[in-house]
Amino acid sequence: MTKRSINLVLGIHNHQPYGNFDQVLEHACERCYLPFLQVLERHPKIKFSVHFTGFLLEWIAGRYPEILSALRRLVARAQVELVTGGYYEPILATIPDTDKIGQVRKLTDYIYKLFERDGKQPDVEGMWLAERVWEPHLPRCLAIAGVKYVCLDDSHFKGVGMPEQELLRSYITEEQGHTLEIFPINEKLRYIIPFDQPSKAIDYLKSVATESGDRGAFYFDDGEKFGIWPGTYDTVYTNKWLDKFFEAVEENLDWINVQTFGEYRRRVNAAGMVYLPTASYMEMLEWSLPADRAELLEEARKNVEPKYASFLRGGFWRYFMVRYPEVNNLHKKMLHVSKQLEQTAAATGSDTAALAEVRDKLWSAQSNDAYWHGVFGGVYLTNLRTANYQALVEAESKLDSLRHSSEAAHWLETETADLDCDGKDEVAVKTELFGYYIAPSYGGALFELDYKPRPFNLIDTLARRPEAYHSKIKRKDDAGSPESEAASELMVKEADLDRYLVYDWHRRLCFLDHFLDTATTLEGMSRNQYGEKGDFVNQPYELMSVAKVGTKVEVGLQRKGNVWNGDSPTPLTVAKTYSFDGASETAKVLYTLTNPNDYETTLWFAPEFNFNFLAPDAHDRYYFDPSSGKRYTSPSLNSQAQIQQASSTAIADEWLGVELALAWSQAGNFWRYPVYTVSNSEAGFERVFQGSCLIPNWQINLAGGQSWQVEFQLSVRSR
Repeated sequence: MTKRSINLVLGIHNHQPYGNFDQVLEHACERCYLPFLQVLERHPKIKFSVHFTGFLLEWIAGRYPEILSALRRLVARAQVELVTGGYYEPILATIPDTDKIGQVRKLTDYIYKLFERDGKQPDVEGMWLAERVWEPHLPRCLAIAGVKYVCLDDSHFKGVGMPEQELLRSYITEEQGHTLEIFPINEKLRYIIPFDQPSKAIDYLKSVATESGDRGAFYFDDGEKFGIWPGTYDTVYTNKWLDKFFEAVEENLDWINVQTFGEYRRRVNAAGMVYLPTASYMEMLEWSLPADRAELLEEARKNVEPKYASFLRGGFWRYFMVRYPEVNNLHKKMLHVSKQLEQTAAATGSDTAALAEVRDKLWSAQSNDAYWHGVFGGVYLTNLRTANYQALVEAESKLDSLRHSSEAAHWLETETADLDCDGKDEVAVKTELFGYYIAPSYGGALFELDYKPRPFNLIDTLARRPEAYHSKIKRKDDAGSPESEAASELMVKEADLDRYLVYDWHRRLCFLDHFLDTATTLEGMSRNQYGEKGDFVNQPYELMSVAKVGTKVEVGLQRKGNVWNGDSPTPLTVAKTYSFDGASETAKVLYTLTNPNDYETTLWFAPEFNFNFLAPDAHDRYYFDPSSGKRYTSPSLNSQAQIQQASSTAIADEWLGVELALAWSQAGNFWRYPVYTVSNSEAGFERVFQGSCLIPNWQINLAGGQSWQVEFQLSVRSR
């Protein structure tokens, strides 16, 4: 009787986001990447395909040579196959094709540089696809980049109706004649390793072994599960789960053939062809749904029979750009910079060192973590969004300098176009120092303010939105809930976290025009418990003019809207004129409120500003009085305060080296409060500072036919 056997094909993917803190990377190296390789070295018969993202590998090469040395030894004895991918771990489907190909080639070339031995480069055939986000157009670019295979979740295959027994082989797909081999990652192994007894993995492998021996059980998953995820260091290393698993495999090597993915594909031909739909792993497709829809999907999965479960697919990764307009803004800026770069390269006819530097900044800004949110902080983590924006602002600034190198220093240019691809035009005003971006269709607001000397988007403030998991936080304090016991097990980093579950009805931008109910308080405003009496905040303004003269430009906007006094709407016209000067550090905005009626109206006008300086309680970030230069009594950015008869305020960020001042021509009441979100992370639920909200406000009696004006001056300078 022929003995049954199975091919065990193992892979591990290691990644840290661009912009992550050094101490986080150090922790990952010491608690995960190095100990994993050390255990692997003790078991020379166990083979792995190993992927490190380029940013992480480059950081390790400079900081942890012992990890690099261990990898080199493992590669030299053919125990490890190195795998490529996008250098900065982008979602490849959502970046331009030239960047797709370039990022993959950059990591492959870097692997060659680090691991060339005796003049021979390692074979790099496969790649890790970030977050397993698959779209059918990818095979062409990947093949051009030199990729022979990728690994995707088996749920991708189940989604087209393939039964489980067919998911133990690889398959070929193509796009425009460019072929690519795809391996289905085994869901059962993904949940056993390293979370269940090693014997469970052996039992599963026995159940799928065959006499032909051509089947493969394909495992490729996050390396951070081996030491960084909560509790895993003790499980994997202190209690020796990884050693025990490798030992269990070694005891059964007479029927388990351990191979890398490259070895398997050279031995066993693909089983046939396949075409897969847009997909990612199951959890990602759930996270991409709106919060209420995600809860419905979870309910559906509980109620459906297992045989139907594979057809409950969830959402689509790109919908994160709809759920979070802040993500869409970041993504479209990235596309815009990429387009500018290619145009500049085409115009110069050569890829200079300066353009190569710009390209690397662009690619780093494509790092995927700031573009989505799931069980980890993602878009909620301001340090990740900031890192991407800083790279883009720096890249764009360098391109601007190249284009304007022959001009006087104080240049200014404007562009009116659909910059965020929502079907409506925005206005961009760029100078040597700044990038100002105005959305006429959204309250005539300033939605991005880039300061080039310290590459930074000062307005990058995430709005507070409901997430599906927020209901679990609320249930934690509900003893009458049938799910309260399960909810009580949640890791909540802070007591009474539910009091921060406040949701915004509009984006967090600058020059958003509120008209308040007479009962409004600062506390009510901060908690979104107030009456909005106007229809101006997120409604369209008409773009009246973009008038440029030399290095100065005025952008005129107007909205003929309404305010409500009682049940009746009262017409009101709000005009605002943005004034920019290429030679100045100050932008001006003149408001004119006009009562077109023949009767008096009472208004409480409160324009809103949002700025994000990242650290709410750091000593080097604070509010101060620009007229005296002195800090306020409670200066920290996490403070909530109101000041009577104020005419200016300022924020200093000594760490970044930036000072922002806001002044207004008519003294009035001034409110400020911090904006906090509540998000999920691998360590539990946490409060995250998203920015500072500033609201000067005036109560005005405006006679029929009369107008009222106030001018703002917004200044930014380096400290």
